[in-house]
Amino acid sequence: DGKTLYFSAKRKGQTDIWITHRSKDGARWNAPTKLGSPVNSSYADYASSISQDGLSLYIASNRTGTLGGLDIWVTHRSSLNAPWGEPINLGPQVNTSEREEGGCISSDGLTLFLGAPLKGGSRFALWLASSQTLDEPFQRCFPLPAIINQGRTTSGASLSADGTELFFHSNASNGVGSWDIWVTKRKKRMERASDRRPSSSAAVSSRNALTK
Repeated sequence: DGKTLYFSAKRKGQTDIWITHRSKDGARWNAPTKLGSPVNSSYADYASSISQDGLSLYIASNRTGTLGGLDIWVTHRSSLNAPWGEPINLGPQVNTSEREEGGCISSDGLTLFLGAPLKGGSRFALWLASSQTLDEPFQRCFPLPAIINQGRTTSGASLSADGTELFFHSNASNGVGSWDIWVTKRKKRMERASDRRPSSSAAVSSRNALTK
């Protein structure tokens, strides 16, 4: 509803997840508060994505139980006023011995975008994991097409609520500067993101100025 913001901040040497609220659009944000245990730990914890219903929070953390460096985890709560439960590692279908970060969950909860190294570790790219139902685990990840993963580092995925626009940042050589924010569009949720060529948001006056 645009009234709650989760973010990560490193304060006093510790990276934790914080939350802030506002009463309505355009109002000032309240002073942020740090989420308590078990969402935050003594390790590095990064806010990634909140589900549409506000009951599942995806985070990146290198806490005990990680399969490698940072892993993607999820914590659930039974209602908006209930406490968050113990984070659950998404397992080897999503996480590896490498670094996974920046998870973004779709509004229907069936698609997860994340950043992770490509094979060999020389490039950091956007990956996608999906499931058929909310009761099933995510299937094994696969990287998005090269038309999206153009730079040495492509990450920071953010999907629009209707699933037709994917925003991300990249240092692709055909951008405006060193790092740009890009967007790729599709006509409907099931169309492959590769069917539309991404454009740098900094280089166009309208997000609709995309070419095939």
